[in-house]
Amino acid sequence: MGQVLHGSATTTEAVRRAIQHRQESLRALAKRYGINQKTVAKWKKRTSVADLPTGPREPTSTVLSIEEEAIIIAFRRHTLLPLDDCLYALQATIPHLTRSSLHRCLQRHGVSRLPEVEGDKEPKRRFKSYGRQRVNTIPSRTAVVPDRLVHEDAVVVGIQAQQRKRHLGAESINDSDNERLFPDKRRRAFRPAGRDVGENKNMGK
Repeated sequence: MGQVLHGSATTTEAVRRAIQHRQESLRALAKRYGINQKTVAKWKKRTSVADLPTGPREPTSTVLSIEEEAIIIAFRRHTLLPLDDCLYALQATIPHLTRSSLHRCLQRHGVSRLPEVEGDKEPKRRFKSYGRQRVNTIPSRTAVVPDRLVHEDAVVVGIQAQQRKRHLGAESINDSDNERLFPDKRRRAFRPAGRDVGENKNMGK
């Protein structure tokens, strides 16, 4: 588990532990770890390497007085009303009371959650068990294209490319156009056995 340090920490737990166990002077330890002598003296006095909790030791409200908090806590424990209902009922007595200040007050005194009463919630029920079920699977239909049709389509594309080249002239068309229309790899892959594509020039007439 990683260390959880506050944002302004200049030492780690390992450095703090080393400071506590070393017998060197404050100046030597501060120079060794590159920190202030006051920081070294602080960790020398402590027995733990964890950060102390920040914030006030006894949190109090900056909006509500002690008497107003006592009224809120007594009203909550007596009525057991939800947060919004308590706010609506207490705003007549405490006009400056807000929902957030009321919630923080209830949290500080440990009464932010209402006790669970039997009958408020439905009892949890288990899902119905249907046992083993038989599932019928239907095989999907897959279209099968014969290889002969694929070869014939490839031959037709090659013939059309040859006719276009002959019609426009050998000099007016680049070989890259022919390769783009019908690459050599694809032409070799779909070439029928014992027959060249160039022999089928007259088939398209």
